[in-house]
Amino acid sequence: MPTPTLVETPVLSLEQRLEELMGRKIVEAMSSKNNKQQSMVLEEDPFFLEVMAVPLPRDFKQPKMEKYDGSSDLIDHLRQEARDWVTTLPPKSIRTFDEFSKNFATHFASSKRVKKTAISLMQLA
Repeated sequence: MPTPTLVETPVLSLEQRLEELMGRKIVEAMSSKNNKQQSMVLEEDPFFLEVMAVPLPRDFKQPKMEKYDGSSDLIDHLRQEARDWVTTLPPKSIRTFDEFSKNFATHFASSKRVKKTAISLMQLA
């Protein structure tokens, strides 16, 4: 492995510190007595820790959704159908967003509303 340049050294050091901090925060969240519910969710999460640790892109825009304020059940925060589906996924079974989105689309494909046409109305008779 080549020796890092003077410019790369601070970046590598910062990157290592961030990784250590993220690791500690995950361990704290999982072992905190005050956050048993959160710990349970992290242990049973269908996503690999590597997926959860990936930083969001700089241009990422959070979709508008009801924010979780910590005062209610974290699992109940998801809508009923999505929550029920996510809880059926085996722990650590999702490695990529592509895999998750394909599973989601496959599972909910039958829920898609189909536009009614004149022909579909005639078939009702």
